[in-house]
Amino acid sequence: MRLITMAIRVVLLVGLGGTAVFAQSTGVDEGEKAGGTKDKPFTVPLFRHVEPEPPTVDLNSIKLVRFLTDKSFPPFSYTDANGSLTGLNVAIADAICNDLRIRCEFVVKPWNELKSALESDKGDAILSGVRMNEESFETLDFTRPYFRSLGRFVVRAENPLKKPEQQALAGRRVGVLARSTHSAFLRKHFRRSKILPFEKSSEAQEALRTGSIDAVFGDAVQLMFWLHSDRSKRCCRMVEGAFQDRSYLDAPLAIAVKRGNHQLRDVLDHGLDRLQTSGQFTRIYRNFFPQSVW
Repeated sequence: MRLITMAIRVVLLVGLGGTAVFAQSTGVDEGEKAGGTKDKPFTVPLFRHVEPEPPTVDLNSIKLVRFLTDKSFPPFSYTDANGSLTGLNVAIADAICNDLRIRCEFVVKPWNELKSALESDKGDAILSGVRMNEESFETLDFTRPYFRSLGRFVVRAENPLKKPEQQALAGRRVGVLARSTHSAFLRKHFRRSKILPFEKSSEAQEALRTGSIDAVFGDAVQLMFWLHSDRSKRCCRMVEGAFQDRSYLDAPLAIAVKRGNHQLRDVLDHGLDRLQTSGQFTRIYRNFFPQSVW
């Protein structure tokens, strides 16, 4: 098992009062350096805290896990050009099963049918991004998150902006999806910027590409794939520094099980911890993402 070197970096944003301060934990395989392309390995964040001496779990208690997932949530769960189910979530679940030697199956359902399928015992765990809130906690238990939603700023490539600080963005035209949590976040923390709402994220991205606005703020994953697509025409880049705010941007990914099924939840948490400490999560992430979300 290869060890992971860990580094902690804290991005402090001037005047945010601590609400959106984000601590970055990153893991890089020994001998690999941070880069920015799929050919040159880049730094991958570690989203989970793993205890040095984790609690003992009964692996023999779980013989089969039927994972419920949809196929319309790229890059997390989708069908590839050959019609095969793939994605970050699917690869993580498959890796857990291989590592722990548990037999696993994938049951594909429309996203709005996943909870009812779990309730009717058509599956044992849900992979596809069930929101963790008071309503879902009434019927579901969750593993600790293995991925978190982050907010990022994108600017044109020639823009010298180094960090997304309030002062640096004061008076700048910042595009954002109208009526979104990202818009609410901007209006709270970047009041001195000229916040311009767009009805579609693609419209804000195109406005940045053509120079009609100075920056776009939005979901890091969505912006990342736009930057690496032909639509961006290599116009732009992400600004260093990711944001997470539980009031606005916190949408972690975790595996959901029936409420009270602590046995399965604990086994899955154990498997997720092992993927992170072994470096397997880093390798899986790089298969589906062209750069770090941080």
